[in-house]
Amino acid sequence: MTGKKNPYVGPRAFRPDETLYGRDDESRALLDLLIAERIVLLYSPSGAGKTSLIQAKVIAQMRAEDYQVLPIVRPGADVDTLERPDLGNPFVARVIATCEDGKPDGEPPLANVPGITLASYLSQRSWIRGDARLKLLIFDQFEEVLTSSQLDKDKADFFAQLGDALRNQEIWALFAMREEYSAELDSYRHLLPTRLASHFRLQLLGPEAAEKAIRNPAESVGVRFDEQAVGQLVRELATVRERSGDDVVIERRLPIIEPFYLQIVCHQLWERKVLPETRLITSADLNRDAAGQVDGGGIGAQTAERHGRTGGIVEQALEEYYA
Repeated sequence: MTGKKNPYVGPRAFRPDETLYGRDDESRALLDLLIAERIVLLYSPSGAGKTSLIQAKVIAQMRAEDYQVLPIVRPGADVDTLERPDLGNPFVARVIATCEDGKPDGEPPLANVPGITLASYLSQRSWIRGDARLKLLIFDQFEEVLTSSQLDKDKADFFAQLGDALRNQEIWALFAMREEYSAELDSYRHLLPTRLASHFRLQLLGPEAAEKAIRNPAESVGVRFDEQAVGQLVRELATVRERSGDDVVIERRLPIIEPFYLQIVCHQLWERKVLPETRLITSADLNRDAAGQVDGGGIGAQTAERHGRTGGIVEQALEEYYA
C-alpha cells in the first residue's frame, strides 16, 4: 500500500462520483447535441471510455439541466439466460427491471403486469409520471441487443416498442455502443424516431488530453508529475510495436492513446512508485525498477506483447496487470 489513495481507476469505468479528466470538450459537445436533438447515438472504438463519459460526465450534466435521468440500462445483458415466459419481450423486461432496481426509496414495487409495454411503463409508473422534468433514457453497450441470440422478431419488437416510447416528446434517449456494430442497426433504424440520424463519435485520447488524464488525478491528491515524466508516459502509451513476417519488430507512434491502457498503467505505477511522502514523480522515478517486478518473460509480458504495448515503464505496468 502507498499510504495515498490511488486516484486512477484502473481497468474499470468511472463512476458518477468520480472526476474524469481530459474529456471536457467531448462532454460539452455531446451534451449540446443531446439536448438539441433529443435522440443520439454515441459510438466509439472499444476502450475509448463511453461508459466513463456517461457515468462521470453526462449524468451530472443532464441533471444540472433539470432532466430526470433514469438508471443506465444494458438491455441486452443476460437476456439469453431468461427463462420465464411471462416476461414478454426480454429486452423490454430488462429495461423495466433495471429502472425498478433504481426507483426511489419507499416507492412501492411494480405490480405484475404481463406483457407491459415500454411506453406504458414510462407513461404510467408513478415515480416517473409524477416527476415534471424531462426524462433521459441511457442505453449502454447497446450492441448486446444486436449480438444476442434472441430471435429477430424479439429484436424487432423491442425496437418497435422503443420507437413508440420515444414518440413521447418528453423522453430523451442516448444509445452507446461500439462502432463496429453500428451498421447492424440499419435493419431497425426505421422503427425509431429520427432513425438515429444524430450521432457522436468518441475518439481515443489525443496527447494533450492524455497529459491531463495523467497529471490531474495525481495533483488532486497532492502529487505532481514533472514534464519529463508525463512526456515519457504519453510517448510510450502512444507507441505500438508489431512483428513483421521475418520477426523484425516495427515501432509506430500513434496520434491517439487508449484511455483503458492509460488508466491501467497509471494505476499500476501509483501502486508501485508512490509512497506516503511522495510529492513529485520524475522520469527517474518511473525508470527505477520496483521490487517484485514481474519477470519480463512471463505470461504478462506475452499478453502485453500481443496487445502491441511493449517497452519501458508501460511494458512493466501492463505485465503486472496481465499477470
